[in-house]
Formats: sequence, structure tokens, C-alpha cells
Amino acid sequence: MPAHEETYCPRCDAVFECKLGSIMLCQCFSVKLSEREQEYIAFKYDGCLCAACMLDLKVEYQNQKRHQTIQTLLGKNANSKNPEPTTKISKRSELAEGEHYYINEQGYWVFTEKYHLLKGYCCDNGCKHCPY
Repeated sequence: MPAHEETYCPRCDAVFECKLGSIMLCQCFSVKLSEREQEYIAFKYDGCLCAACMLDLKVEYQNQKRHQTIQTLLGKNANSKNPEPTTKISKRSELAEGEHYYINEQGYWVFTEKYHLLKGYCCDNGCKHCPY
């Protein structure tokens, strides 16, 4: 029977049992990570982490990825020190068809993701392209 090792999580210092010899029984096996998420965690930490920290880092990676996507959609450098959109839409006349909305086959205005990001909040109407 493989030996299991009691170890400390390098992120939170929690003690947990690493079951590298029986990986399917290890607590980390329950955390499903994409290849990119694994690379993100490996870049930040060496060795095993507890499952709670792995989940936190998975969320952290997804949030950073989402933030970069938003910055790209807004045409801003993702490393910009000014996280606010440079322009807000305050009047209907400032909307550009194809950029902020399009008109669907039924004749309804459908707002784009860029419009919603510039608006800055979710209106809870179930909008098709809502990023919130």
C-alpha cells in the first residue's frame, strides 16, 4: 500500500494528506481543472495545494480571464490602471447599430455585450448578451 504524506498547503498553510501514490483517492482529484488553470496554479505555487485553495485559484483564474476579455471588448489595454470604461452611453442617439445593438428578425433591438459592459450593470431582464 502506498504511503501517504501529510503536508501543508503553500497558500493557506492548512494541513492535508497528499495521496500521490493513490491519486484517485487524493482530495485534489475532485477538483477539475482545465490545462490553462493547471498552468496558472503551477506558475504561482510549487507542490500540492489543498482542494479549497485549488478551487479559489480556479475562480481567480476565471475572473482574470473574464476581466481581460472585458478590457479587450472595450478596446483597452488589460493592464491599464484605469479600469473604468472611457465612455458611457447616456443617450439613445449615441448608440451605433452593429456595435452597441442589432435588430433581430422580429424587429427587436438586441444589445451587444459591449453595450452591456458600457452600461455597467445587469438589469435582470435576461438579456441575450449580458456578461453579468
